[in-house]
Amino acid sequence: MLVADASSNAMQGEYKSINDGLVLLSTLIAWNFGLDWLSYRSPMVERFLEPVPEALVRHGRVNRRAMKREMITREELDGKLREQGVEDIAEVRIARLESDGTLSVFKVRGGGEPPPTGDSPRASGPPGA
Repeated sequence: MLVADASSNAMQGEYKSINDGLVLLSTLIAWNFGLDWLSYRSPMVERFLEPVPEALVRHGRVNRRAMKREMITREELDGKLREQGVEDIAEVRIARLESDGTLSVFKVRGGGEPPPTGDSPRASGPPGA
């Protein structure tokens, strides 16, 4: 949005020349690239610039304190869970709000079935093959 505003000001003639707008845009792009590069190279800078994923739901229970910190209502959370195919919050093992604003949802395994392994008969084929 900042880039769009800066470029529109340059095109609408609020600056003395197009060069003024280009300088502003190139400065914004350089800062963005520089901070991304710095956060990639330095874990300390990354922790400062990128928020840690926040658990909003754990084992089917809503973390109201985290929702309040992130300013998310229960209705918004329910809507995001429905987008992920969750009908009941009891299905959720953990739901995290990622640093880019997306919601990662991990569901509880149903029926107490063991996790899939490469040793199952279906994966290895018929015996003696």
